[in-house]
Amino acid sequence: YDALSEGRELSSFEQVRLSMARKAVANVKTSLGLSKAVNLVSGGAPLSPDIQKYFMSMDMPVRDSYALSETAAIGFSNVFLPGNFRSGSLGKVVRLTSMEIKRYSADFGEYTDKEGEICFKGRSIFMGYLNQEDVTNEVILDDGWMRTGDLGYLDKDGYLFLSGRVKEIIITAGGENVPPVFIESAIKKLLPFLSNTMLVGDRRKYLSILLTVKCGVEDKTGMPNEALGPSVVAWCAERGVTLNTVSEFRREIERDGDGPLAMGVQDAIDRYNSEHAISNAQKVQRWTFLPHDFSLATGELNNFLKLKRKVTARMYADVIDDLYGDVKSKL
Repeated sequence: YDALSEGRELSSFEQVRLSMARKAVANVKTSLGLSKAVNLVSGGAPLSPDIQKYFMSMDMPVRDSYALSETAAIGFSNVFLPGNFRSGSLGKVVRLTSMEIKRYSADFGEYTDKEGEICFKGRSIFMGYLNQEDVTNEVILDDGWMRTGDLGYLDKDGYLFLSGRVKEIIITAGGENVPPVFIESAIKKLLPFLSNTMLVGDRRKYLSILLTVKCGVEDKTGMPNEALGPSVVAWCAERGVTLNTVSEFRREIERDGDGPLAMGVQDAIDRYNSEHAISNAQKVQRWTFLPHDFSLATGELNNFLKLKRKVTARMYADVIDDLYGDVKSKL
């Protein structure tokens, strides 16, 4: 993994270690039914670099790829060769496929300084939706490019990074277009005990974020319960606070806005704002913890466990309104 990420060949010593490691994990692959697997491919959502690294450590390299049913073939894919792999990306465009990042649309104007809508063109693109001419015309542009509805950007070497969905874009009161997924992911990385995050700020003066912590789940119903996850308990203990339930966690932050827990969260938000936000419009000003985690059972997630943003915004409308009122507490 390290050699691929650094774009170099394995050293002689690393080749010996790899050979020994493959023998050590052979039984694991067999027990999973993957002993004969040659290519493992991930799709549907960007693969976490940590998960990819873990599987590669078990001699199960997972290739992150990107395509749609409408493209009839893979558009981007990582290749496990030095100089053709970049962790966190979806790889480079495959041969015989034309791809472009459209930076402007009639609906949103210019998306951002970085991202645009991923579009494809070529013989592999579908001709349209059966008996749905209006929908087809929305997806296939007059010049033949097909809109995917996905936001992304290419780095200087041509690797594709996915940023989210066009329909998820937040348009602030100042007219700035903000793709939320990158911000949500960055904050989750800075606060690993978080389970889910949802950025809000549509037609508002600034951005805020809803946070949930990792917690237990009821076996029969799938409902999140009050028991704090081990990572949350450990994070609190590192700051000298002993807590066991989600309610206790939220009360402690509400009780002491300048205490170790609230300040620990705020420090992470400040770090995101200073190190990752590409403009003032993408800085997060306020945050709050919700009473329970998002789940299929409570309605925030769909059957694919993806966030239903509009539904969740309606469910927590009062909480969101409080974030834009004269509220001094972080909760």
